[in-house]
Amino acid sequence: MQDITIAMPFVRLGLQGATQAGYDTDRLLKSAGIAPSLLCLPRARVPAQHFVELVRVLQREMADEAMGLLARPQKLGTFALITRALLQEPDLYQALTRYADYYNWFDNGLVTGVHESDGEIVVTLTRSHGHAVLNHYIIESAAMTLHRFLSWLCRSRIELNAVRLDYPEPRWSEEYHSLFFGSPVGFDAPVTELRFSERYATLKPQRTLASLNAYINRAPADMFRPLFTKLFSHQVRSRIIQQLQHGAGLPEMEQVAADLALHSQTLRRRLAGEETTYLRLRTQARRDYALWLLSNESGLSVAEVADRVGFTESSAFIRAFKGWSGMTPVAYRKL
Repeated sequence: MQDITIAMPFVRLGLQGATQAGYDTDRLLKSAGIAPSLLCLPRARVPAQHFVELVRVLQREMADEAMGLLARPQKLGTFALITRALLQEPDLYQALTRYADYYNWFDNGLVTGVHESDGEIVVTLTRSHGHAVLNHYIIESAAMTLHRFLSWLCRSRIELNAVRLDYPEPRWSEEYHSLFFGSPVGFDAPVTELRFSERYATLKPQRTLASLNAYINRAPADMFRPLFTKLFSHQVRSRIIQQLQHGAGLPEMEQVAADLALHSQTLRRRLAGEETTYLRLRTQARRDYALWLLSNESGLSVAEVADRVGFTESSAFIRAFKGWSGMTPVAYRKL
């Protein structure tokens, strides 16, 4: 996950339950490798593996898989208990229906529903009346977790036709493009919905208890990894990162297009269809790899990090990094 970073608003929202419950959040952040002072920087980002560790720390310390963000604690092992029961279901639709039935028994402030509508399977997450859901992070997290798990369970990336979220569009809404694998995301919906084609309903669960246990032990890391992806944006980003990791420099779009057996104009159109550009992907790849190097390769100088992420001059890298994170590379490393 060294090519993935998480925006600071997700860290702040994920911590809110622990903050409200009186936990020492500075200690929790430090134990996950995150400097508490980053919370004050709106443009700051953290490596995905540090965020994954923070989620694990919060769940363990609070004995709550929902990290204090739902009306009632979700005991450790709840997700494992529910998902083990799905391995023997005959198809994805039955597994999804069983998931909703089991999940709703816990009456924790979110009600999961499943129905068919005009050739689509619609999964709904509805806030229960009279139950507090502390913030919208737990809503999107529940939606992401279910989508990733179903794709993993059936060994097939389920392409979402639409994601509708029941809260106003946040300032960092561009982050949701990657959270839901490039699917269209809308806000201010009456209830949260995931919509996908009914053709997926007959997919068969293809996992064993042993593989499920391994999946749960990795959690929540798989939420942030591309899963069976065919998106060109993911393939392009992956190739840029690989080039940088191998010291081969920053590739031009024509080179990446050739690697994908495409003409550059075709690749440009495919990326536009996924609502992104080569320049945006290149910038994100450089930013995230630079953050990972500064967090994990303490022996590298700033000049060496600049070179690794494709800058010929340290000064240009420092300016770019300050634009990405709101601080210089040296200041970030000192946190």
